[in-house]
Formats: sequence, C-alpha cells, structure tokens
Amino acid sequence: MNIFLSTDLLVVTKILKKTSAIFFKNLIVGDVIRIFGALKRQERGRELYAFHLKVVNTRTGETHVESITNLCNRLSNFEFEVFEVEDEN
Repeated sequence: MNIFLSTDLLVVTKILKKTSAIFFKNLIVGDVIRIFGALKRQERGRELYAFHLKVVNTRTGETHVESITNLCNRLSNFEFEVFEVEDEN
C-alpha cells in the first residue's frame, strides 16, 4: 500500500530572511508551491534515513527534494497562505 502526503497549494506572502539554499533562493512573493511525498520507510541495510519530501514551484516548474528537517528550517524563512482558487461563477 502506498500512502502519499500533500499540502494545499501555498502562496509565498512574505520573505522573512534571504537564503542561499538551492530552490529557496529563487522563491519570490506570489510564488505558489506544493509539498508532497510518499510515506515509506527510508532505509539501507539496518540504518534508517530521514523522510524526504518534494517541493514544486508552480511558477517555474522547479522541483527540489529535501529531508523533512532541512525543509522545516528552510520554510521558516518565509510566510505562506493557502492559495485560494477563485470561483468563476
């Protein structure tokens, strides 16, 4: 059984701190991202590895894979809101 995790679409509303981290250094206010990944055990032999998630920038199409710990640190440099799709009716 495969279990996939995904966030809502998130829009960058504010940059709290500039970063030189790959992918995140190119984020600008207004960019929309989504974070997702498969919930599965990451191991090699008897060693366990950190859970990794993929981040996608919908404006540029750029993707990046990051451990959940590093991702949390990177995301703390930004403020986000859930991206609301306007109803055309």
